[in-house]
Amino acid sequence: MKKSILALCAGLLLTACQTTASQNSSSYTPDTLNAMQPKAGFEDMTKWHTILRSDTTVPATYTASSTKSLLKKVNTVVNNVEYKSDKKNYGNSDYWARPSEFFSRGGDCEDYAIAKYFTLEASGIDANTMKLLTVFDTTMGVYHTVLIVEVDNVNYVLDNQSNVVQDFKNLTYYKPIFLLNKNGVWSH
Repeated sequence: MKKSILALCAGLLLTACQTTASQNSSSYTPDTLNAMQPKAGFEDMTKWHTILRSDTTVPATYTASSTKSLLKKVNTVVNNVEYKSDKKNYGNSDYWARPSEFFSRGGDCEDYAIAKYFTLEASGIDANTMKLLTVFDTTMGVYHTVLIVEVDNVNYVLDNQSNVVQDFKNLTYYKPIFLLNKNGVWSH
């Protein structure tokens, strides 16, 4: 049973990634996020650039304290974007929005996580420390996607449902399903 659920989840992820990849006129690879990398010339990137330029300069290297501060800032600012379901926004049941689409149209949980991922990467956070994590939320009975960032062996959660950045191990109501970043996909 567990293997069939994992196979189903992997299939759903591949379908979502393939949909995104086909919309981007490229074939699917495990690092689908590369295809969503913000590029110069995107319309309505003002909010994204504001996050990157606001009140502090990007340090050459981050300390644990400065990294956690940046995580909180990015989580809070991105969470201010309007939530909109994919069905309402794009007429599809699942659509992975590019950051430019998300900041101009709003989005759902994976769109927040993707926008945070690229914002942090552009701010100098190592992409290898970040993963999109799809979970089953046992309190709401739904699947949900958040961003996990590892800092000093602690996996911090950036969640569009909360401005509080906290250690994943404290979120016992989230049951991990799979992780995704530019390097691949991992199942739990």
